[in-house]
Amino acid sequence: MRFKYLIILLFLASALNVFSQNKSNPSFQNHKQTEPDVCVVQAKIVKIIPARKKISKQSCKQAPCFATIEIIKVEKTGRTFPEKFMKGQKIKVKFSCSLNKVENKNLPGLKKRDIFKAAIKAKPKMNTNSSEYQIQNYQKL
Repeated sequence: MRFKYLIILLFLASALNVFSQNKSNPSFQNHKQTEPDVCVVQAKIVKIIPARKKISKQSCKQAPCFATIEIIKVEKTGRTFPEKFMKGQKIKVKFSCSLNKVENKNLPGLKKRDIFKAAIKAKPKMNTNSSEYQIQNYQKL
């Protein structure tokens, strides 16, 4: 009888370990479903828009957050994503953690011509029919 409880306990411990690893380190390969307003792409940095030079605690005034990227490949598109990206299309995106290296989020930083994989989130612009695109997490390729 104890052996049975030990097996159940070991199974639960391993399941919790796998679950916690997936939550703490999201991998683009492990996602079978894409969020409705997200598009997963491979892209290249074409142009980095410099940070505003005013002294401020806001990250986009200290380090570059905006860039123009070129779509290399569209891997997944959520059902409510507002646009169908095409290979070679160039779009302006905001990197929520800047384009600099961010140690605590395990982001290596990106430079012009770097290729990466990212989940682009669409956010509607106020009083328009267009969207702003934001990247919260990426993987350098």
